Amino acid sequence: MDVGFFGNLTATGVVRNVRLMDVNIIGNRNVGSVTGTSFGQISNVFASGSAEALGEGTYDYAGGLVGVNNASITQSISAVNVRGTKSAGYVGGIAGYKMRGTVSQSYATGQVDGLSRVGGLVGYNSIGTVSNSYSTGSVTTTVNRAGGLVGQNAGQVTNSYSTGLVTGSTQSGGLIGINSGTVTKLKNKTVYYLLESISNNKGVSRAIRKRLFYKGTEIGFQDGLV
Repeated sequence: MDVGFFGNLTATGVVRNVRLMDVNIIGNRNVGSVTGTSFGQISNVFASGSAEALGEGTYDYAGGLVGVNNASITQSISAVNVRGTKSAGYVGGIAGYKMRGTVSQSYATGQVDGLSRVGGLVGYNSIGTVSNSYSTGSVTTTVNRAGGLVGQNAGQVTNSYSTGLVTGSTQSGGLIGINSGTVTKLKNKTVYYLLESISNNKGVSRAIRKRLFYKGTEIGFQDGLV
């Protein structure tokens, strides 16, 4: 647990102006080239190589820079190929699980592979923000929730994009696999919406599933009530 150049980056920790070349990071859970878990500040960092989470229980939490991010990552680049093996996943090109905080002015180019919640930049964005960032690497899942930028988003994504090939089954899309958060200001792009009714458990068609499209590519779903 907490495997990286720094195992755990505390709230007072700062990593700045660092280059990590050709890393080969392997651990069970919370795996990243810079740190397994971050509560500190990461800026102007570059890393290349590979990171792999063998999994603990059903979780991976693997990222090109950070396994689990709770603070700030800015002006940083990941060229790390990231792989996770467990069913719950959380695998991302920069961060596997972003609980809070921000990823901004950053990008990832590595290949990202996992079973679920797999994103070119972030595997799962919980209550944080992804802004002014992008990803170009391919994203592959054999189960669900794969996104070119974010596998599953419950936070905010703004002014960001992805160009990598996404290969997945259900809840997979060119930008976001499944979305329950806010997506705004997609760079030079337009989001198109198509509503389709679905029935709830009582058979009343009040629940809706919003299918999100990004430049003609479906990026996932957003569920709610009408």
